[in-house]
Amino acid sequence: MPTFTLPAQATIQNICALHTELLAALDGAADDICVATADLVQADFSLLQLLVAAQAEACRRGRRLLLESPAHPLLADLLARAGLNAAAAQDVASWLPGECA
Repeated sequence: MPTFTLPAQATIQNICALHTELLAALDGAADDICVATADLVQADFSLLQLLVAAQAEACRRGRRLLLESPAHPLLADLLARAGLNAAAAQDVASWLPGECA
């Protein structure tokens, strides 16, 4: 499974560039994609928006967007603050009901 590694900062300041890079990773992969979060130092809600949108795109392509396990504590905190399913943090599709499984 191909891996996309998030940088130390995933905030509104650089989310457009990350969006472009993540879409390129989806374009280049024929399988599910694993998103590595170990390098995260700073993140905001724009990262969650990016991951949910990327999951929707992966779903349209018949694939899934998975996060390395266990979830980075910073990401788990963002999920909890957003009221999303932090308990199932590895599978982005499980964050919101009704997403493609």
